Amino acid sequence: MIKVAILRIKHRGCPFSDTTEKFPEIEAYTFSQLKFPDEKNKFLCKFVGDEKERNKYFHAFKKHPLTRRLELISSTKDTTVMSAIINYSKKLKSVKSVVESLGCHHADIVVFKDGFEEWVIYSKDELVIKDVIDKLYKEGYEVKLLKTYPVESWEDSIVRIGLKEALNSLTAKQKYIFKVAYSMGYYDAKRKVSLNHIASQLNVSKPAIWRHIHKVEEKIMKVVSELI
Repeated sequence: MIKVAILRIKHRGCPFSDTTEKFPEIEAYTFSQLKFPDEKNKFLCKFVGDEKERNKYFHAFKKHPLTRRLELISSTKDTTVMSAIINYSKKLKSVKSVVESLGCHHADIVVFKDGFEEWVIYSKDELVIKDVIDKLYKEGYEVKLLKTYPVESWEDSIVRIGLKEALNSLTAKQKYIFKVAYSMGYYDAKRKVSLNHIASQLNVSKPAIWRHIHKVEEKIMKVVSELI
């Protein structure tokens, strides 16, 4: 049975980790990575958050010592998509190279927030997951194992991956408002609060609250509907 582990990693010296630490309101995601023989890595990635903060983030990322090239692909009100070439070295290995050196598979999407990377790795042997964590420590990373769980079937893995991708596509504001609504009892069997209560609590208009919550529900329900 395949085990899945979710790791939270501080990768000091990495442009993604260093820049998201400076801009805590921005969430970054890499969804494709290509490794070149000369240690350079090419990423397709996106940044989500306030437009002004994203512009600052882009320029700070571009100035990072390991950034070799940064190309803007597209930018909307909520999201910036770009291509980045990072020059990792033997002294500063990428997390990908450490994980793959021990024969582990990993999800293509990596989340960066507050200076940490969230990696999803897969292995049939739970001891190998421990070896990955130990090797990351030896390479100088800060590592925290958030959780592990078994993937009992192909369908189970598809559900988890689909939900993860749906959640990763949400903006930081959508996630925050949804969490506040949930904590206030909006989704309790006997609903404790209305949209007006949530809007008053967050000092945001009722229509804006509804739009954010509806977007979260829409993306989650899309994954669920495809499984029924």
